[in-house]
Amino acid sequence: MTLELASGNQRLDLLAIGLGSGVDRIEDACSQMLLAEGSLPAQAMLIAAAARPSVCLGEKIRANADTLSVAFRQLLIHGTPTQAIAALDAIELTETFEPVPVVIELLRVNVPQPILDRAENLLRSMAWKLHELTEHGSEKRLHPTLAALASRYRLSIIEALSRSLELEVDHLEPQKANVRELFIECLMIIGPDDAPEVRRVLWASNPSVREIVRHLMINGTHPGILRSIIGSLGHNYPHPRALDAVQERDDPEFVVSLLMTISKPISQKLMQNLRQISSINWLSRESLDLSWIPGEYQAGIIHLINLTRLSRDCRRNVEEWLLRYGCSEAREVAVQSASQHDGDKVKEIVRSSLNSADSAVAAWACSQLKTQQFPDAARLLLEKLRCADREVREVARAELLEWFHAERMLEMQDAMTPEIGRHAGRLLLEIDDSALATFELELNHAIRHRRIRALMAIDRMELIHETQAFLLKMLTDIDPLVRRTLVDILAKLPSLDSLLALQYLTRDESLRVREAAVAAFQRLKGSMGELNLASQLSNHSETAERPVSPTDDSGILAWANPSDETRSIN
Repeated sequence: MTLELASGNQRLDLLAIGLGSGVDRIEDACSQMLLAEGSLPAQAMLIAAAARPSVCLGEKIRANADTLSVAFRQLLIHGTPTQAIAALDAIELTETFEPVPVVIELLRVNVPQPILDRAENLLRSMAWKLHELTEHGSEKRLHPTLAALASRYRLSIIEALSRSLELEVDHLEPQKANVRELFIECLMIIGPDDAPEVRRVLWASNPSVREIVRHLMINGTHPGILRSIIGSLGHNYPHPRALDAVQERDDPEFVVSLLMTISKPISQKLMQNLRQISSINWLSRESLDLSWIPGEYQAGIIHLINLTRLSRDCRRNVEEWLLRYGCSEAREVAVQSASQHDGDKVKEIVRSSLNSADSAVAAWACSQLKTQQFPDAARLLLEKLRCADREVREVARAELLEWFHAERMLEMQDAMTPEIGRHAGRLLLEIDDSALATFELELNHAIRHRRIRALMAIDRMELIHETQAFLLKMLTDIDPLVRRTLVDILAKLPSLDSLLALQYLTRDESLRVREAAVAAFQRLKGSMGELNLASQLSNHSETAERPVSPTDDSGILAWANPSDETRSIN
């Protein structure tokens, strides 16, 4: 009721009080009333109120930016210094892009220094914000409404910057020269590298403009400027200063941006233009140190070298540094590159890296012994298999496993001498964690030849004790030749389990198996000694539910089955 009775000025004063209440519902209602007023004073009041942080007012200003454009111009160009500063603050706080061309226009007129400084800072800030929203908005999940507004007003801001540059004028007073440099900087930040407005600036004939472009290309670190430099390298006629930047710049921002680009598929033009590069300062230093480059981008250094015409000495220095100190991916790429022209150097670095205190480096060196065809690779890998570092041990085991695994030993068992077989069995258990499981599968194979081959391999590699549980399951194998082979193996294992198994086989249905089992039983019994045998039988009878006799077939079968809870196989 108070607003309805109030006069025009009083009404605006009351609405101004409401805008400063800090209550979103009240601010929303008051801002809506001011917009409905449609008058310039009402709109100016709304803009002035937005010069303080307020989510509600920020949304209102952005949503009605086109409606408020005249008010923004009035405050910025024709308003008092206080009003201009308030309007600039409102633009920055609300992140409203529509008035930015007016800010550009403001920078071209004579204004007090405080307003000039504030407008320059605002323009640079809005250019950076616009670049982030248009280039990385979806990637970084930034405000979708702001990203849409940035894309909408981007072209008008680019055109305003281009119109305001005065490229034909060479000598400007210092203040105007600074503004022109700012305009060029913002244009390179927000403009696509192939935009006509950007190319017009980059290829301007004006010496002062060319100097600004050179300075930005050699020293500018904003991602938009870096994109503009690297983008120029992909054109038919790259900008000369872009080529200079590749050769001269050694700041992390530019180097990482360049490495990121060439680590991905690149255009044929970019490849051709990089071939013009014959030196790169940060790669040509005497004491080379590339540790300042993040590990994920170090592999790109080799790609860069391959794309340019750097000297052979430079290439070798970079490859050697990456081989010694680079991340794992960089070392892999470097070793592939270096092996093509300097295999001896690669071997020297690999051998010296085997004893590195850095486990990652030592592990990498282990992985290269076979690839680089070291004649003593097997010996070196066996040494590392028993080292204290777990990571190095696992790499050495994985490398040896390609040579030395159960399947291969099964295929080669016929060629094994007793000494070779004994060593092979010990190493197999050390290298192949799945060796016993492989033997178990082979012992249960449907083909008789495979089962017999597994038994003979176990015998030759002296793995009878380790596979005893699997062997006992074969007492009831359907093939007498398999059982006959089993007799010879069990006879070599002096244990109660073997003795009882042979005793069971003395009643086998096959005559050959029975005769061999009787002879083996007597030999094993004699070798074990009566006293030792009596002790084992006594211990066994105490733990079994009932004594097992040679004639007790069910008891023997239960004992031979490792899954039976009444029998524990040692």
